[in-house]
Amino acid sequence: MSKSRKILFFMLIITIVGAFSTISQCSAESFMVKFEKEIGFSSYQQIVRDKRVITLPEAKAQSLYGMFNRLTQASSRHNEIKYSLTVVEDPEVNAYALPGGYVFINTGLLDYAETEGEVAGVLAHEIAHIDRKHGINAVSRAVGFSIVLQLVTNKSDNPDRTAQIGALTIGLAQKGYSRGAEYEADRYGVRFMTAAGYSKNEMVSFFRKLEKKYGSGSNFALLQLVSTHPPTSERIKQIENM
Repeated sequence: MSKSRKILFFMLIITIVGAFSTISQCSAESFMVKFEKEIGFSSYQQIVRDKRVITLPEAKAQSLYGMFNRLTQASSRHNEIKYSLTVVEDPEVNAYALPGGYVFINTGLLDYAETEGEVAGVLAHEIAHIDRKHGINAVSRAVGFSIVLQLVTNKSDNPDRTAQIGALTIGLAQKGYSRGAEYEADRYGVRFMTAAGYSKNEMVSFFRKLEKKYGSGSNFALLQLVSTHPPTSERIKQIENM
């Protein structure tokens, strides 16, 4: 074989290997999105069974869901998954996000917030958790890759297992994520707020009020001060420096 043919041959091999690698990567990503949607929907169903879903007055609903839609449009995943917002009756000042695009907000938070921008800051933070895949990554680490692979390839048609993972997902979402994940959700949340026409100062204002109201003993997911979570003062400083 001539030198030029050898070069062409090796170039062809490299191209084929690269193509297979790209296909494998795309397949893995599509599997994970499928897993995320299935687990997210299972978790969503559990919550709406356990809590009372609230239908807001028309004017309030238009304002809240219109704001939510503007925030999700800034997410890099808005074409990949369908974001949804559900209001549930709960006096706790809280909101949380599940994998697959499901965001929940309590009536307690809506009653406590003083401005639309404060609510936007909370929702932007939760949307950022989904955008950065914090929830599904945490679940995958917790249950192990083999379980994930079985579920996404339909090798294990076990609704009980899916429900168990769904319950785990809810627990992770309501407790909040790691220090790094919370910082990242703050950063991306500010980007989404800005894109939707809100000021990052609204998020800072809400954080400060919650810190004053609940103090360091808060179990509110956005402000938890357990070992894996960043102190609220540090998070506020990070947002102000953006």
